[in-house]
Amino acid sequence: MHKRDAFSGFETYAYRKDGSRICISESVRAIRDKDGKLLYYRVKIEDISARKKAEEALFESERNLRLWAIEAKGTKMSFSISLKIFPNPITCSRIFSRIL
Repeated sequence: MHKRDAFSGFETYAYRKDGSRICISESVRAIRDKDGKLLYYRVKIEDISARKKAEEALFESERNLRLWAIEAKGTKMSFSISLKIFPNPITCSRIFSRIL
């Protein structure tokens, strides 16, 4: 940490006093005086449990879609996509060309 005097985005699990497990992101920054002498460390700890759950749900959803696409390959099918979800037809075709 001496070269940059900071690090951020270190993710790990911690336990609350009630015993429940949460995911946290930690950041540390060295605070120095004008002569460069270390005064203290500023530590920021953020509960990112909700974000991690959302990421896991998205990963699982994408995995299921890939599996569906693999199973459906070679099967003649049609489906419609709402323009409210994909307002740009080019974006829609890019997304589905990657999946299929």
